[in-house]
Amino acid sequence: MIKKKEYKYKKKWLEYISSHKNTIEKVEVYLTKDKDTIYQQYKFYKNKVLDSTKSTFYILEFNKRGENEYYGRVYFHNKDDYEFKSPIIEKNLGLAFLHSKRDTTKVWDFESKNKDYVEFEYTHTNDTLIGMLYETRLLDTIINGEKMIRILETGIPIDNMPKTDNPFIEVFDLDENKYVR
Repeated sequence: MIKKKEYKYKKKWLEYISSHKNTIEKVEVYLTKDKDTIYQQYKFYKNKVLDSTKSTFYILEFNKRGENEYYGRVYFHNKDDYEFKSPIIEKNLGLAFLHSKRDTTKVWDFESKNKDYVEFEYTHTNDTLIGMLYETRLLDTIINGEKMIRILETGIPIDNMPKTDNPFIEVFDLDENKYVR
């Protein structure tokens, strides 16, 4: 008998429809087998139109070329673009993928500067993408009359499959009062 692989997390989109049915909120969550819920992407719709000023999400373009070559682009939309009024000095978008094969693990890192997307290309025998999308923003700000730089960081686990063992996700165990991977 072949044993079915158990995964740590299952991805799912939850939908909340307002009582007047003119707004919809969609939230991507990672669910654990213990019923823990980890919130990730968020999309807000008004009259069935995505309101990007109130949404934080990514769009993954994942393609295959040849036998083991993968490439694509991840677009990141962050509601912080509309919430913070301070001018952006610099915005960096990064993508880290993790691939394991037998006893070895390889991490690929890709970055872009002052763009809303990051491109990637790599070779691997597995089409499962497991990683972390991260954004760092440097904002021009004034605190107590002094010019300063404010740093904002956002990180979102990224997977191309509905079930994952993504190690970039951490769960806080309330019973043990510690982070569990």
